[in-house]
Amino acid sequence: MTTIENVIRSVRHRVQNDKDYLGNSETRTKYVIIDRLLRSLRWDTEDPEQVQLEFMTGNSTKKADYVLFKRGIEKPAGVVEAKLLPPDEINKYKERTKQKNQAIKHRHARLQKGGEVNQQDTLFDGEVWSGLKQAHETQLKKYVHDLDLRAEYGILTNGNDWWIYDLKKYDLGNGVSAFAKAVIAETSVLYDDPPKPIEVLNLIRRDIRWPSL
Repeated sequence: MTTIENVIRSVRHRVQNDKDYLGNSETRTKYVIIDRLLRSLRWDTEDPEQVQLEFMTGNSTKKADYVLFKRGIEKPAGVVEAKLLPPDEINKYKERTKQKNQAIKHRHARLQKGGEVNQQDTLFDGEVWSGLKQAHETQLKKYVHDLDLRAEYGILTNGNDWWIYDLKKYDLGNGVSAFAKAVIAETSVLYDDPPKPIEVLNLIRRDIRWPSL
């Protein structure tokens, strides 16, 4: 099996050469980036006993991009909300200003008021708070509710940015801000130094013990 280190290296090369192609389609982002990363994490995306695509959750009119299973298909172990990688996403991090970074940190600090997430104990440093996360975290939260996931993982990604939610830190009765506090790790596959995306993504490897398992 291809190692995650090799896949990350390959993904970076592919994005640099084919960013316009990838940025025109969510399906391409999934196939070229997200599927490959999941497979490197021991998830067989072709086996419906491990991964189900376009999964209908409850009474929702929308389908979850990926639902992950570890011990039979009766109870999901996690849900992935995937979005396309826009062409300008690749340049966004390079062009970020100090003022924007400071605003991101202030907003994160307000969300974390009360100390429910101890940054020293997580891989989430609050540096990444993009428009994608603000816009699509609500949809991921809906899937979490529909699937009644109470102690598993939620994952939000556009192939580059990955946010990992430890759902045992989230009370299903609370709102989006409370859901945001369940983030335990984030990474940029394209721009973080290699050890960080490897460490963050390894949290969701299929062959390790997940929070409720």
